[in-house]
Amino acid sequence: MQPTSQTTLFVLPKIFYPTPNLFADQIWRAAQSLRAFILVAAVSVMGIVPSNGAAALELGLTPSHVYSTWTNINAALIAVARTMSDDPTWRKQIVDMKVQRFSGKNPGDVFAKVDAFRDTFHKGRSDGPSLQGWEDHGTNKEVTPSMVFLNSGLALGGVVSWLVDQSSRQQLVSQFFTRHGFTKKIPSDVFGLVDLAYRRLELILTK
Repeated sequence: MQPTSQTTLFVLPKIFYPTPNLFADQIWRAAQSLRAFILVAAVSVMGIVPSNGAAALELGLTPSHVYSTWTNINAALIAVARTMSDDPTWRKQIVDMKVQRFSGKNPGDVFAKVDAFRDTFHKGRSDGPSLQGWEDHGTNKEVTPSMVFLNSGLALGGVVSWLVDQSSRQQLVSQFFTRHGFTKKIPSDVFGLVDLAYRRLELILTK
């Protein structure tokens, strides 16, 4: 099932509204188990109840779903940049970065690029949250869009947590969990968005 064309929030958006309310704060802390949250979010997007075990990770996801996640990650990175500097020229440089076109990419290529993003995120955020629950790619394991989606969702959670940490005021972030209506995307399209996020991240980490 493809996402609808209308903007839809995940079933648990309010956990990303940090407030003085104790109950909301407790839910926010519980949501730091990002692997569990992303699996729940994926189920809510697809309307699927997965079985137990490894099959739970194969939810029929496509490159279009992964493309949506990296659209959200890029938007979140722009928001992070705005919290880190008041320099309008530097901010504009982040915003104006463009997607580069790639061809011939497969899910394994995208998986490797997502791994590179994670590694750079960890190096630049040594004091920040670790992206736990990462799905590794074994040498004899075929990469599927579902595997890429899971790791991409963990990356999104890490960037959003970074944004909340950086913000000096209450930060509403459910917009970064928007379900878009993208269709017919291919791995090369996704690779371009991951590459864009990677370049944005590198520039942000220079601050």
